[in-house]
Amino acid sequence: MKKVKISHLFFTVLFLLFLAGFQDKITRVTAGLEAYQNYFYQGVLLFSLIALVILLYSIRALRRLLNELRREMSLSMLLSRLVGHPSAGVFRSGSSKDLLQNISDSVVQSIGLSVAFIFRFHPDFRNTRIVACSPRATVASIISAMTGENILHIPVIAFQPDSRPFQVAMEGGAYFGPEEWQELFSEEKNVQESLLAIVRKLNVQNMYFSIFFSDKTPVAAILCGTIRREFTPHQLLFLERLKQLSEMLLEGVLRREVQESYMEKLTEEKNRLNALHTIDLAIAGSMDLKLILEILLDQVINQLKVDAADVRLLNPISHMLEFASGKGFRTKDFPSIALRLGDGLAGKVALERRFIAIPDCRLPMPDVETNPYPMHSESFVAYFAVPLIAKGETHGVLEVFQRKPFTPPPEWLNFLESVGTLAAVAIDNARLWAKLLQSLDDLRNSYDDTLEGWVRLLDMRDKETEYHTQRVTEMTVRIARAMGYSTEEIEHIRRGALLHDIGKIAIPDAILFKPGSLNGEEWEIVKKHPVYAYEVLYPVSFLRPALDIPYCHHERWDGSGYPRGLKGEEIPLPARIFAVVDVWDALLSDRPYRKAMSLTQTLQLIRENSGKHFDPKVVEIFLKTEW
Repeated sequence: MKKVKISHLFFTVLFLLFLAGFQDKITRVTAGLEAYQNYFYQGVLLFSLIALVILLYSIRALRRLLNELRREMSLSMLLSRLVGHPSAGVFRSGSSKDLLQNISDSVVQSIGLSVAFIFRFHPDFRNTRIVACSPRATVASIISAMTGENILHIPVIAFQPDSRPFQVAMEGGAYFGPEEWQELFSEEKNVQESLLAIVRKLNVQNMYFSIFFSDKTPVAAILCGTIRREFTPHQLLFLERLKQLSEMLLEGVLRREVQESYMEKLTEEKNRLNALHTIDLAIAGSMDLKLILEILLDQVINQLKVDAADVRLLNPISHMLEFASGKGFRTKDFPSIALRLGDGLAGKVALERRFIAIPDCRLPMPDVETNPYPMHSESFVAYFAVPLIAKGETHGVLEVFQRKPFTPPPEWLNFLESVGTLAAVAIDNARLWAKLLQSLDDLRNSYDDTLEGWVRLLDMRDKETEYHTQRVTEMTVRIARAMGYSTEEIEHIRRGALLHDIGKIAIPDAILFKPGSLNGEEWEIVKKHPVYAYEVLYPVSFLRPALDIPYCHHERWDGSGYPRGLKGEEIPLPARIFAVVDVWDALLSDRPYRKAMSLTQTLQLIRENSGKHFDPKVVEIFLKTEW
């Protein structure tokens, strides 16, 4: 400023000297013009004075212009530092939270303010939350000393649209002196006391409050203050320009965040639909309830990002909620607790058949009297549970747990309820399938009981062959198992062995129990009993797979058997197995027409008939088996 003043003075003196010298020359030149000398002199003098005034005014205007330019350059440099600094270029690729923190830091660092807070508005103005503050370390230490919590975890109720601070800020930046801001904000009952306590603790005297808009909607607000002095015009102008720039940057960042949020929601929705489809496939492709619940819980944990989840099934007999499956637990004791209906959270869900959501279990829960869960053992804080109801019947409860406070969005809750519906359907299907299998088992057992009753009836007719059927059935099953038959096939073989002589019901007692040898005609009648067995059993579809032994057990390997004279592998293998066993047991038993043979004689006869009466492979396995 001194250089500018000296130069101005120097040029002014030179100009005046020039005018003085020029005046002398004019006087000598116009000496002869006495009539016009006085008038000309006065005119030149007047012109000189006017020029001097104009020059001084121009110098003053130039100084104001230079000051304005310097101030604009200073503001531009500060704002460009906000935009262009590597840590501040968040509007291009960062989040709105990063941008607001950078704005807060710039306010304090660039124009020397003492403290700055930035809030984000909830869309319906119900509340705000501090998302940025500066100086961060100082404010955090004060908050920690006052409340024991982090500054960014303290919710601050928003200034309501009809409140004085809000209305003043809506018109632009609002500047408040020491008495004004304390009076104004103390009247605003919706402002949390902790915020005012922080400001008083920092000894803030003057405050500035302004709201940032995006598409004419309030999205954020800045509250900043200074200690012991008023805001300078330079600071106020900076805050005004900062508001304009911040709104421009916020609009772009928020628009991008909305697009990213929309895409994230679409992706989440797609993933959740895929998860539901996976659960559907598991339910449709398997009746293994344990497997289905494991797949279901995997999808719940992955899609809902929870720490643990379990399914408790309601025992219809004891009316207890028993643990069925779970994931994410650190101990085995927590999920193993069985609950009665109405006891604890899960019991309340099952009894009242309603959804329960507790974002923070540490807070009082007036609608839950007791909670038998040792939540502290698993460090669980948030709890959500949905009843598993299908066809009007409660089958259990699906529970999810978080180890930190969590307030889920509506789509999160909708997905949990959808999974609960699928789980209820899966449990209902599994229980229906179990009942169906039990009914089938009962039906099979009834059939088998009936068959065994027929066998006992046959044995009662012939005391000489009593228990023969049970013995040959057991031996046939053992050989069939040794030859690699499946469990289902062995069941049909067992039934066939039990019914191998069912056709003898049609044989007259006089022939069947004749003490001597049978004549030719009688023997032909006896040889018809396999045909009678076929005619009796074939109409029964349940017994049709067991016909091989009753119909073919008297066929021989060499083709000399009856009733059809089958040869070699034309004879069903179960019948070939039974043929060896039947002859073995018959030779070792007394008959009305002969005495039992010795073990040695029987074995010798079996060997001699290998390849004639019996299948050699069956004989080989038979002889290796210990009886």
